[in-house]
Amino acid sequence: MTATRMKGDGFYDAHSEVQLSIIEHTSALITEAVERIPPASDVFSIIDYGCAEGKNSVVSVRLALDAVRRRNPQQVVAIIHNDLPRNNFNRLFVNLSGTGVDWYDKGAGGTATVGRRTFVFASGTSFYGQVVPDASAHFGYSSSSIHWMSEAPPDSVRRHIMHWGGTAEEFESFRRAAARDWLSFLQARAREFVPGGRLVLTMGARLDRECGDSASYTGEWFTAEIMVNLLNDLLQELVSERSISNDQYERFSYPLYGRSRKDLLAPFQDDDSPVRDAFAVEVAEIKAMPCPLYARYRADSDKQRYARDLTSEFRAFSEPLLLECLFNVSERRLAERRPVPELKVLDALWERMQLRIAADPDRHTFNPITAILVLARR
Repeated sequence: MTATRMKGDGFYDAHSEVQLSIIEHTSALITEAVERIPPASDVFSIIDYGCAEGKNSVVSVRLALDAVRRRNPQQVVAIIHNDLPRNNFNRLFVNLSGTGVDWYDKGAGGTATVGRRTFVFASGTSFYGQVVPDASAHFGYSSSSIHWMSEAPPDSVRRHIMHWGGTAEEFESFRRAAARDWLSFLQARAREFVPGGRLVLTMGARLDRECGDSASYTGEWFTAEIMVNLLNDLLQELVSERSISNDQYERFSYPLYGRSRKDLLAPFQDDDSPVRDAFAVEVAEIKAMPCPLYARYRADSDKQRYARDLTSEFRAFSEPLLLECLFNVSERRLAERRPVPELKVLDALWERMQLRIAADPDRHTFNPITAILVLARR
C-alpha cells in the first residue's frame, strides 16, 4: 500500500486548520531561513514538498517569497508546488487562479510591485526522489508531510492501525522503512540544493524518554495518539458488529511513522551516513503544538462544533486510505458518488467518532507532537 492523496473536492483545504497552525508557528523560521540564503544571481527557487490542495501551501510559499522580495524586489523566482501524482492538483490550480497567478507578485497592499518575475509550477512526483535539477533549489519547505511513508511495510501492524500499537517486530519494521525514506528524502535534497540553501521541515513525531522529552509530555507520546486510538477502537467495534471483517481491519495501517529525535538526527550523526556532511542542522526540536480547534472549544464551549471539526480533520487525511485498504475502492469525486455500502460504512464511522468526541471533548484532544528542523546545505 502506497501513501495516498488527501480527501479531495476541497475537503482537505477546508479541514486542515491544525496543519495551517503549524505553518503559522514556523513563519519566523521561514523568514529567517530565507534571509540567510546567499543571493541568487539568476533564478531563486522555492519548493513546497507536499502541497496537497494548496490552500496552506500558498501561505508558506508567500512567507518565503515576501522574504526574497524584501531583499531584492527584482529577483526572478520559480515556485514549485510538489506532491504525489494522485494529489488533487485541480484544486491547487483553483487556489492559484482564485488569487491570480500574479498574486505572488503583489505586495501587501494588493498592487503589483514588479513585473512578471514569479513563475509557478506544479510537480507530480514523490519527494522521496529528486524533484528539480541538481544544484537548482534555494529554499524548501515541507509541513505535515514527511511522516507519510513511501509505502507501508508488507508486514504491517495487524492488531492496531498505527505502528505504536503493534508488536516490537512490527514497530521495528516501520522504523527501518521510515529510516530509509528519511535518508532518501535527504539524499534527494542534497542533490537539489545549492550551497547555503535552506530547508524548513515539520512532521508528525514522537517524544522519547531517553532523549529527555518527558518534560513535554501532555498525555501523548506519539502525535495523534489519542485520536488514532479512538479510530482504532471504532474500527474494532465495526468488526464486532460485522460491518467489516477482521481481515479488512488487519489490512489497514496508516503508512505513517512518528520519528523521535534520535530518528531525525541519525543521518547527520552516523559515521557511515551518505548525507552526514551534506547539511548543517540549525534547528531541531520536538514539541506538542496547541490545537486551534480545542482552543476555540475552550473559548466558546461548543462541543458539537469541536466534535464536528476534529472529526473532519481526521476524515480529510484518512478516508481515502480507509476506502482503499478496507474496500479496495478509490475515492470518487462528489459528482460521481453513489450511495454504495462502503461509503455508508465510513459515514457511520465518522458519525460515531463525532458522537464520542462530543460526549467527552476534554478527553479527545489533538495537540500534534511536531518535529521542527531547519537544515542548511553545506
